[in-house]
Amino acid sequence: MTKKILYIEDDQDMIQLMTLILSRRNYKLIAAHDGVTGLKYLNKRLPDLVLLDLMMPRMDGREVVRVIRQTRELSHLPIVLISARQEEAHSLVADYPKGIAAFISKPFRVDDVLAVVDSALGMRH
Repeated sequence: MTKKILYIEDDQDMIQLMTLILSRRNYKLIAAHDGVTGLKYLNKRLPDLVLLDLMMPRMDGREVVRVIRQTRELSHLPIVLISARQEEAHSLVADYPKGIAAFISKPFRVDDVLAVVDSALGMRH
């Protein structure tokens, strides 16, 4: 069964790049261009994983994590942060030690992304 990944990211180029990377594992990427849109999607369907940028308009990644973790139906979802802002990401990981599966630093290597996503989904390749 194909794993579905919600990628909440405002940069269309990053969405296209991540779509290409994750297609190597036949993962289905669903894109949301901001936190508000991402949460609306989560209220309708549950993906297997959330990839989340921290810097976004309307609602940043920190707020998205807070809402997901405080919503009973969503609280179990694994979240992988993707950001160039390492200090902020590490702070968020510290705030939610059981809520963040991993952090990927931008710029990233393709193999690192695949390894982190596979691990967060419990997949072996």
